[in-house]
Amino acid sequence: MKIIFAAILALLVVSSGDQARAVDAEHLRKLHDRLLAEYPVERKKNLNTPTVLARFYLRLTAALEDAGVKELLDDTKAGVVPPGTRIAILNDYGFWLSKTDDPRISVPVLQKVTELAPARAVAQLNLGDAARSGVTAAETWEQKNKFATISMKAYSAYQKLAGKEAPDAKEFQALHATASVSENVCSYVAALYNHGRQDEMWGYPDPVDIAGDGKLRHVYIFDQGTAHLPVIFASTKAVPEEERLNGALGGDGEVDFNRTLDQSRAEEYGGRPELHVLPFRDGYYLVYQDDGGPVVVVKPNRGTVCRFKRNFAAVVAEDHAPAICKEAGAGKAFDKIPNQPLSNQDKPTEAASLDLPGTGTPDFQRYSDVKLDPAGVSGRIGYYEYSSGSGPGCDFNGVAFLKGQGLEKSARAKDLIEAQAQAMDCRGSAAFLVRANGENLIELSGGRALQRSAPPRTLLRLRSDRFETVCRVEQRPTYIPEKITNVR
Repeated sequence: MKIIFAAILALLVVSSGDQARAVDAEHLRKLHDRLLAEYPVERKKNLNTPTVLARFYLRLTAALEDAGVKELLDDTKAGVVPPGTRIAILNDYGFWLSKTDDPRISVPVLQKVTELAPARAVAQLNLGDAARSGVTAAETWEQKNKFATISMKAYSAYQKLAGKEAPDAKEFQALHATASVSENVCSYVAALYNHGRQDEMWGYPDPVDIAGDGKLRHVYIFDQGTAHLPVIFASTKAVPEEERLNGALGGDGEVDFNRTLDQSRAEEYGGRPELHVLPFRDGYYLVYQDDGGPVVVVKPNRGTVCRFKRNFAAVVAEDHAPAICKEAGAGKAFDKIPNQPLSNQDKPTEAASLDLPGTGTPDFQRYSDVKLDPAGVSGRIGYYEYSSGSGPGCDFNGVAFLKGQGLEKSARAKDLIEAQAQAMDCRGSAAFLVRANGENLIELSGGRALQRSAPPRTLLRLRSDRFETVCRVEQRPTYIPEKITNVR
């Protein structure tokens, strides 16, 4: 990053000890102007690399802090900084802080901005967004409610000042201010998952009274083995990382996080298990997540509280050919273009070295000679299978342009590989050729998931050397909590 922090930091006014001093207004203003000029350039450059962008925000805030920006929070130390300059610097400082790993520390800064400029709409918006991010970072039920209240109050002020609602403010308020949502832990979990806001639920301090028995324990969640199965382990004593797995598997855990036996339904396991600790009213719960959604809620030492049924609805998320997409959304199976066996002499040699999705060796067995672009040339599409038992396992079917005993070296061939890599699902996704509304297309079918009978699907068409999305049909779940009939 071409940032002039070295030159900037050389200009900083350094305080001696903890002794109070008035901030150097002119120096801080110049520093702020320089950082503000760098900000849009670096943000645009690193927009798709969150870790780099987060480090950039830390650099911005650290530079301002070294220059004494925190003095502007204290009316007695702000010195002769003009009110407008003070507000602008604190607003940007608070905004950049809200984009770091812990947005909670930005809230007092932005609250000060709204105190100094109560009629500044953008300040209220920044405070609302920062406090909403603080909900995600908060570790206790009380903290989450505190930040949610600050956020909703700021959004309300923004609406009055700007004459319009803040983005997502209505949904945020519906989830955090509606009594029925948090009536019980199961309805709360379902509501936030149904709105895609589950990350706002998780959190716990270290140590924590995870079992509700008055004892503070360290809670460790980590993956074990090449299958990356999550494990949770709690102990009143801090346990070194290298000893945690033995402690968890050896029965040394002080808290029972297991599900209760459910007599009315077999336990369900998908392909993407995760464990999350949830603070809620009377204590902490454990949510077993799989395939992106909740499976059960467990109260430590007491067992399963509820499980979740999943109802899926097909939603056409992208529609660039209404006649085709309407049928795709309705679940129509398009006619597959015929394919035939690939002779041994036509199979790609050195298949293991081919640049295809997956970490193993693709097995080419069949092919179709087809013209995908009406204005282009025909090509040979090879069908390959990939299956691996290593790690969590992976199996999918794909397609690729073939030429001779290898892959076609062309822009269209590369684009097809990239399109499949983005949509690949190791739980049985597949790609194949179909005929729809008079067009030759490639269909990408999603893999398996808990309680989902129909996979998501995407239809691609070739134009020149690029593949374009014709339709994209998602299978969006709704989670419904159910009590269980259980025994210990």
